[in-house]
Amino acid sequence: VDVTGFISFGTTYWFFSSLYAGLMEFFPERLVVQKERDAGSYQLSAFFVSKTIANVPIRVALPSIYFLIAYPMAFHHDPVDTNSIATFFSVLAIFVLAAQSGESIGLVIGTVTSNMEIAMTVATTVSLSMLIFGGFYKQNIPTFLIWLSSLSALRYSYDAAVQVIIGWHKQIKCDDGLNIPPCFLQETVSSDYVLNWLNVDTNTIGMNILYLSVMVVGFRLVAYLCMRYIVHRPARGYN
Repeated sequence: VDVTGFISFGTTYWFFSSLYAGLMEFFPERLVVQKERDAGSYQLSAFFVSKTIANVPIRVALPSIYFLIAYPMAFHHDPVDTNSIATFFSVLAIFVLAAQSGESIGLVIGTVTSNMEIAMTVATTVSLSMLIFGGFYKQNIPTFLIWLSSLSALRYSYDAAVQVIIGWHKQIKCDDGLNIPPCFLQETVSSDYVLNWLNVDTNTIGMNILYLSVMVVGFRLVAYLCMRYIVHRPARGYN
């Protein structure tokens, strides 16, 4: 099984999907919300919190359903060990966090930008940049651009999931296409060697999850502040 490919596809797909869903969460209603605020109908904080909380179940349910189907198919051949249940739920939690972080970033873009064309351009630029500078595609980044990888939610979700699946085992069997140098001479290889070969950062699993959690909460706070203090008025000809 191509573990890194499975993790990269899963985290990237749900990050992108949630980012564009988050982009549209407040964008169509922004002018209506502004009018209601001007009329003093309700507090923005109440609207923002209720709207984001209402969308949590679907943001958790969809990646969970995908993972419940895809994970057993990807790893059906692996022998059952004492870490299998813990690994399953840990990686599932990381997938959900990746989706939540994507939604939070989408909320910021949707509240900062003034029209849909600009919003889609910014969202595409941000999402592709995070894909390039983090995760599976983070290879041979120029020194002066390395700092951009620390802004990528995909870096932390990918690294954390790989560390859970590979790092929790001291030895990895040299089978199923594990084409790394030591496997040409021996049957097993240490998980630390594999992680280094995969260019997984030295952050612990806990630190990667912490960074993801900070992004989830931090970007939502930024989105709320943008909705509160950035006023977008309808352009001429708006109906």
